[in-house]
Amino acid sequence: RHNLTSRHKKSFQNVSFQYPSGSDLALNDVSFFIPEGRTVALVGHNGGGKSSVVKLICGLYAPTAGRILLDGTELGAWDRDTLHARMSVLFQDFVRYHMNLRENVVLGNLGRSEDPTLLERALRRAGADGILAELPLGHETPLGHWFEGGRELSGGQWQKIALARAFVRDEADILILDEPTASLDTQAERELIEIFKDLARRRTSLVVSHRFPTIRIADEIIVFDRGMIVEQGTHRELAANDGLYSRLFDLHAGVPSQD
Repeated sequence: RHNLTSRHKKSFQNVSFQYPSGSDLALNDVSFFIPEGRTVALVGHNGGGKSSVVKLICGLYAPTAGRILLDGTELGAWDRDTLHARMSVLFQDFVRYHMNLRENVVLGNLGRSEDPTLLERALRRAGADGILAELPLGHETPLGHWFEGGRELSGGQWQKIALARAFVRDEADILILDEPTASLDTQAERELIEIFKDLARRRTSLVVSHRFPTIRIADEIIVFDRGMIVEQGTHRELAANDGLYSRLFDLHAGVPSQD
């Protein structure tokens, strides 16, 4: 039986990775761990390797070199269905499914697709219940423009639906969010952060973001540049250093705060 109380929920050990069609390493000798029940954020320039980490954690690719462990067992040794059931994931390039609202959300947990309480809770957690209130056919309203009577949504609304699809898998103990607030306005981001804090208390979480209000909720921040880890620490520690994180923080949020 896998040890679900392992101190290191996820562990990268000297991982390098090259995409099949790529000529350069997307990740170069990367090592870090995500402790049980903690939130880790990945930060850095676009193309730095953050999204590659997410794809490897989800088992979409195998590392070119090194090992990735979950609860002390190599990722490739896990049953794929068991592995996927333990993870709730929102990818940066999420899909806008042209189907009705209910179908859009329950795709994240087809085994409980008939549970209306689960659907409502996922919509509320994602801040998407306001979208539901505006739809003429409620849950059965087609989204997108492929079908007659379909309701097109804004980018931020589509992102909330994608978040609900991730949150509907509420039995998952690992939560992975890749740029979860990229299309949200400041108020929606603030609301989502509060929801995420509540969800993260019961899960091990990985967040990729360039939005510093989102990043700052993490227990640990890992800074990537050109496929390598260049800094690691808390927001307070990294903001006080004259490194990449501090420069990014200055660029996006002004002078680092001392709170």
